[in-house]
Amino acid sequence: MHFLLLFRNKMILKNICLVFYSLFILSCLDQSGEDPPTSGEAFFTTKNEDGKFSAFSFSEGKVIKYPNTQGLNPDIMLMVHTNENGIPIGVFLVSLELKPTFSYKFWSSSIDSSQNYFDNLLVIPDTIFTGLALPIKENQVWAVVTNGSRFGKILIKNTTAYIDSSDIHQLTPYGEVRFKWEYQPDGSNIF
Repeated sequence: MHFLLLFRNKMILKNICLVFYSLFILSCLDQSGEDPPTSGEAFFTTKNEDGKFSAFSFSEGKVIKYPNTQGLNPDIMLMVHTNENGIPIGVFLVSLELKPTFSYKFWSSSIDSSQNYFDNLLVIPDTIFTGLALPIKENQVWAVVTNGSRFGKILIKNTTAYIDSSDIHQLTPYGEVRFKWEYQPDGSNIF
């Protein structure tokens, strides 16, 4: 009888330990259980805040600050394109890794036509990619190779470039971009 009581107490103790161990493991896991989005709309600027820039990460599905403490590298950053006198004439996109990243696909004066092309761009063909998306303008469609050699596509919805004169002692070129995007996380070029 004493043996059965001892065996029973050990089983109860073992079950209690198992429950606590399971709770500990579950608390360490990401509770959201959701993958980052693979499409959406993004907006970011060239503004430098505390030595950090806004940039876009396809794998995270959002605008991120760079540099950051999470070690996230953005896929694309925005720069202001200026003429020889330093006057902004537009904006362009660049890869942080300065590698061939962008392939110009389409432009129309109509957002509906550009949206239709974007929606029907279901395969990114083997084409030549360049290091810059220059210039970017409203209603353009670009294919993008991300840092992880995945594919994305963007539809430029709006761009702005001007001299920020809020500090008269330091006139700074400023730019912003808004775009629709889609990302293929599985590594294929098919959306």
